[in-house]
Order: sequence, then C-alpha cells, then structure tokens
Amino acid sequence: MTLLLELRQTLVELQPEIAGRNAGGPLFVSVGDVGQLHKFLELNPFIPRDSILVDDTPNVQGYKSVGFNVFDPKNAEGGQIGLQAPDIGGVRRWMQYLSNVMMLSPIDPTRIPPKLVGVLMQGGTYVVNRNSILYQWNDRYPGDLPGTDEVMSFV
Repeated sequence: MTLLLELRQTLVELQPEIAGRNAGGPLFVSVGDVGQLHKFLELNPFIPRDSILVDDTPNVQGYKSVGFNVFDPKNAEGGQIGLQAPDIGGVRRWMQYLSNVMMLSPIDPTRIPPKLVGVLMQGGTYVVNRNSILYQWNDRYPGDLPGTDEVMSFV
C-alpha cells in the first residue's frame, strides 16, 4: 500500500475522533471522471463513498485552482528528487498496479500520443473552518505527505 493510501486510511479511521471535535471529514478530491471514481472506490473500499469527489473539469482546472500541480522532478523543491518505487509485493501486484493506473489516470486528449496526467498530479491536505483555511499542505513530490498528528492538531 502506498503512503498516500495509508494516510487516507488513517484519516478515515480517525473519523470518530474528528467528529468528537465537532468537525467533519475527511473529504477527498481526486482527478478523473465518475467511472474512474467508481473503480477507485472498488479498489479502496475503506473510503466511504460520500467522502470523495472527483474533479472532472477539462485540464483539471479545479484541482489546479487550489495550487495543485503536475509533478516535475526538475522543478521539485530542493532540486532533483530521487523517487523510489514502493514495495507492493512482486510482479503480479505490479501488473495489477499498472493496469489500475491505466484505468484510473485521466488522459490529456490534446496530446498525441495521449498522455496520462493523473499519475503526475500532486495533491495536498487542507483543514478548513467555514471560509477560513486553517492548514494547507501542497505535496511537492509523490509520497510527500503531512504527518497525521500535524493535520489533526488543526482539527
């Protein structure tokens, strides 16, 4: 399981504590379309269906409007980032992973040949209170996630 899925699962498991603080969430937003969202939820049954939305705007405009961008190792903070593949359990699991990436990743239809863009989209974490952003974290590269304790300290 990747770090991102571990963070998502941890936040879902923290829902009772979040509710105990008179807060809502977590709410997840991803890129893609409704069909890809359904497939994602099938692969990640621990995420409640009513806790996730999908940005299906052309060129993921909604996602980009909050400061999320496409990962580029040359432009990553701190220079060149040496990414390592996660240990997901052998060749069979890698084949499943690659198949899922192809099904779940939005494709930029303006490029020839078409380019998968969802895999390179960087996300982030927000804690909001009505119209105020209490906490914001923008991922700089895959796996660059905030600590759960850090996020929860703003809830």
